[in-house]
Amino acid sequence: MNARTRLGALLGAASLVFAIASVAFAAPPTYTISVDKQANPTSVPPSGGTVTFTVSVQATGSGHFLAVAVSDSLAGCTVTGPTGDTGSDGKLEPGGETWVYSCTVNNVTPGTTNVATVNACHSAGVCNNASHDAQGTDSVTLTEGAEPSVAPSGLR
Repeated sequence: MNARTRLGALLGAASLVFAIASVAFAAPPTYTISVDKQANPTSVPPSGGTVTFTVSVQATGSGHFLAVAVSDSLAGCTVTGPTGDTGSDGKLEPGGETWVYSCTVNNVTPGTTNVATVNACHSAGVCNNASHDAQGTDSVTLTEGAEPSVAPSGLR
């Protein structure tokens, strides 16, 4: 190989290195969620009452989630949902989509604190405390309200 051939090969290799170095790579997605727990009503009488709890989950990073698992600390709270999959594609998408889960529990007394824990995974499959891409919690504590009034019997 003569000097001219070597120089050509060297310049070709340098051009290739420059071309590879200038390729832009997309940033990997980020996986974060926000969790909001609400109660309706927020206050119950001392004897207890029926409360519907809702848990709202949003993807706040740049990646979507295919599996969302909601667990609730209150006995008797069997979580149903979600509603709110605006694309009906089974993906919790970032940018405003909110999935809502709920449960209704009877005989909830004042001072009860209800905690929801949400695990979210960007791939389908098992998504739990041991295996998740994002996790969030929120809680709500019920206050004491008045006993419901009862109309006297016998009045017409």
